[in-house]
Amino acid sequence: MISAIVVDDDSMARESMRFLLEKFDNIELIESFESAFDAKKYLAENSVDIIFLDIEMPELSGFEFLSTTKELPGIVLTTGNADYAIEAFEYEVLDFLVKPINFARLSKSIDRYEKSKKIAIADREDMFVRSEGKFVRVPFDDLLFAQTREDYMCLFMTDKSKLIIHSTLSKLEKSLPESRFQKVHRSYIVNLSKIVDVDETTIVIEDHVIPISRAFRPILKNRLGLQ
Repeated sequence: MISAIVVDDDSMARESMRFLLEKFDNIELIESFESAFDAKKYLAENSVDIIFLDIEMPELSGFEFLSTTKELPGIVLTTGNADYAIEAFEYEVLDFLVKPINFARLSKSIDRYEKSKKIAIADREDMFVRSEGKFVRVPFDDLLFAQTREDYMCLFMTDKSKLIIHSTLSKLEKSLPESRFQKVHRSYIVNLSKIVDVDETTIVIEDHVIPISRAFRPILKNRLGLQ
């Protein structure tokens, strides 16, 4: 789920954005702020994925907010003045939306965010997971496969260790690079480079036999170049 906040001094604009965002299944609007200063205070203690940020605001403009805030998430600038476009992209924002904003144009912004996130994940070599009360670094090359077990997940590592995490397969899948991992069953995601044997119903990774569901069998075969 993508978390978002809206920062706009216009109450009608905030309400309009809320109405549009509610139409997306993959976005949760966490907060709306009339003031950029209030948004800065919120971000000092909380993190979000996207900020929909108005440019023309009293006291602190959208551009001033960007210039004075560290570690920004994805920024989608919103404005009624298209003349700000060139200056906007000097801040390396995710997108620039001219009001009134419609659903189709907003969808493109969301798609752009999701694509940028996938690229960022693809460039990484590891991730951090919370296991037994602490954050543990997991190099992608050391992860054999992940299995769902009741209300938790088990990560099987190349050194024979196991990490227990409280998450879901869908959340974990979003944190893994698509080029390296594949879901093969409703309970399993596997590291493609670790597969040593494949038949019609199972795959083998080291000494583990993992089931393949009928739905994922053709996808897996295609990714492995099997006929």
